[in-house]
This record gives sequence, C-alpha cells and structure tokens, in this order.
Amino acid sequence: MTFASIRRITLRAGLSLATATLLLACTNVSQLPAKPQLEFADLSSFDYELNSALTAKLHDVNVTVVNNVNATHIPERMQAWLHAVEAGGGVVTVSPPKSTVVAKNPLLLLTIVSGIWNGIKATQALQSYEAHKSARTYDAEIVLKISPEGERLIDKVIFTERKAA
Repeated sequence: MTFASIRRITLRAGLSLATATLLLACTNVSQLPAKPQLEFADLSSFDYELNSALTAKLHDVNVTVVNNVNATHIPERMQAWLHAVEAGGGVVTVSPPKSTVVAKNPLLLLTIVSGIWNGIKATQALQSYEAHKSARTYDAEIVLKISPEGERLIDKVIFTERKAA
C-alpha cells in the first residue's frame, strides 16, 4: 500500500465521519420537543425551538421576549419569522399595551407596524434559512407593554395556527 492510497483512505474515512456527524446533528435538531411556551433569545437555538413548535402544528406558540426589545427595533431573527408568516398569507397584528391611557393619534400603531419590517434584510434571512417555512401556516400577534421609562416594548409574540380554508 502506497502513501497516496493510505492518504485517500484516511481522507474518505474522515469525510464519512464528518458527514455522519452532520446528519446526526441535523436529526437531533429536528427532534427537539415541541414547546408551546418559548423565550426569545437572539440565538440560533431559538430558531430550532420555534421551528420545532411550529412544525408540530401546535395551535398557539407563545414567545416571551425577556430582554427589553423596543417595538420599533425588532431583531432580524424575529423579523424573519414574522416575514414568513406574511409570505404564507398570514397576518401580523400589533396589540397595544394594556393601559388606561388612550393614544390620541390612531396612526401611532401604524408607525410601530411600519418600524417592524426591515424588508430587505428579512427577505434575505428568509431565503437563506429554510426553517422559516414552518411559520407560513400561522398568524402572529405582537403584544406590546410599556416600560417604567415609558417606552413601548415587545412583551411577547403569539403564533396562532390558521384554520384551513
């Protein structure tokens, strides 16, 4: 056996091991338990958890936003999921914070909704990541809250499965 043939065998074995490891990792990700209650963290693990919940066709998936996210600065990771809802024909709504104060300007909510989408980045993220397809059969509701400083923050996002037409 020559050095070149030993090297080829070693390379093939290494590639086979790498492929097997990658397939095993992908299998484990898709087998995450579906949870109806999630916490948003701007990490890829959130994508796997939300994809698992939406793929399992849970009726409602409540995503609590724990780190004060301003309503007009939604992270790209969440924008991609919301864009997928709309791309599938779903509706994204915004629920104002529970308050005794009523906004004088009804366009205030419209301003928040328009601040949600950074369309180009969200579209690019959606095209680059196939897992967002699971959101296409859902509607989403963004529930807002008021911080002690008076800022409008995202309290949670509720994904609700649409009824078959």
